Amino acid sequence: MRPEHVGTPQQFALASGYLAAFFASHAIHALATPFFQMTRALDPFLLSVVITFPMLFSMLLSGRIGRLCDGMGAQPKRRALQGAGWVSGTAFAMMWMASANWSDAATLAYLAVIGVVFYLASTLLIISLRSMTFALSSTASETLKVMSFTALFERLGGVLYFWLFPLAQLGIWTSLTAGIRAVGVFVGAGLIGGLTHFCANRINLGTQRSNMASDFATHPQVSPNLPVEVKNALLILLTLIGIKVGLIGAFTSLDFYLLVYYVSGGDIAEGALWKGALSTSFAVFSMMMIPVCLRIALRIGARGTLKWIYTLSVIGSCAKWYIYTPGNQAWLFLDALLGSASFVALTAIVPAMLNQLSHRQAEESQQAVHGYFASRQSMVMQGSILTALLLGGGLLNVFGFDASLEGQQDIGTITAFRYVLAWGTAFLNCVSLMLVFIYPKIDKTTYVRAESMPVNKENQCQQ
Repeated sequence: MRPEHVGTPQQFALASGYLAAFFASHAIHALATPFFQMTRALDPFLLSVVITFPMLFSMLLSGRIGRLCDGMGAQPKRRALQGAGWVSGTAFAMMWMASANWSDAATLAYLAVIGVVFYLASTLLIISLRSMTFALSSTASETLKVMSFTALFERLGGVLYFWLFPLAQLGIWTSLTAGIRAVGVFVGAGLIGGLTHFCANRINLGTQRSNMASDFATHPQVSPNLPVEVKNALLILLTLIGIKVGLIGAFTSLDFYLLVYYVSGGDIAEGALWKGALSTSFAVFSMMMIPVCLRIALRIGARGTLKWIYTLSVIGSCAKWYIYTPGNQAWLFLDALLGSASFVALTAIVPAMLNQLSHRQAEESQQAVHGYFASRQSMVMQGSILTALLLGGGLLNVFGFDASLEGQQDIGTITAFRYVLAWGTAFLNCVSLMLVFIYPKIDKTTYVRAESMPVNKENQCQQ
């Protein structure tokens, strides 16, 4: 039987897994670009290809990986999580071992092979972890609490993530290469492999999920048959993720360029300082906002909380027009405050709603579908990250940005940056708010198991 509730030890186990998943998803970008471009002088375009192609390949296979997880029992799924953690961690550590004596072609080929192994293993890690999370928490209130707790650790990972490259530059290392390799081994073996191992060995899925997998998903399909209302709800939730990570992520990447080339007049050091202050403030406010949003969601429901969050985000987007101007640097803290709730929507509220859809479909179809829903989320996240990287660079070219001009950028370029950062994100947040309003109302009673909370409280959490 499934545990009656997800207790503190299990929540910490899940949180350690999500911290490992965060580094598996983001750490490569924190080290690869500065290291291979600064010390190895690899072609930036070719480097981006060998990094993004394996990610795209694993993204295309995520659906099958998800359904593979649905066909696993409790113990095989834990072993899959543990194995994926060590394989992805080892691959991450090996990525920085390319010899400086190799040719550029040999180095790129090495990175491509290691990248395929890394991204396939990390995709299995993320999908199996989310699938297990969905299986553990079936009630709406419980799901919100679990996802909020794991979001806190993801935010902690976001804070540590910015210090990986500075850590590799410390004077304790004989060279930058030695520092990168040491940090790579620490992240791979400790933060990815070690934390995933701890998570897999501490999670208790019980026997009910194992029986469910064997009885309901003996011959899993890549895409299960979903009712129309579930398809529409899933599409809306995935679209919210895509808008936030892919489009808004690309638009807000322009804030650094405005801080350096407009607000600071081309002074890179000063602009980077303000960007660091903004990122730190956002991290702190995001961690503070998690319990606030959880409390609101338990009172007015997940949909009501999303309406509140996106309304606040629209206000924050409009404020960017005035904040990102010379002399208004002190107001950057307000930008961080107004935008911090959107992180909670992405990492806690929307995943909790996906969890509830997954349980609804599992109950009605009598099939294991947690892996399928987790794979959809993973696929959209990976695709959105790629979109943000490509679109962010494309916007710089389209608007005529020239780094050699320093603080003398064309006024048209600066104005275009300001329009996209402020009114572009405001428009996208309005679209997200509209999607929340049309989110379909699905029968709540199908979410409730025999061991769930009283129906009146459960209904309140779903509204």
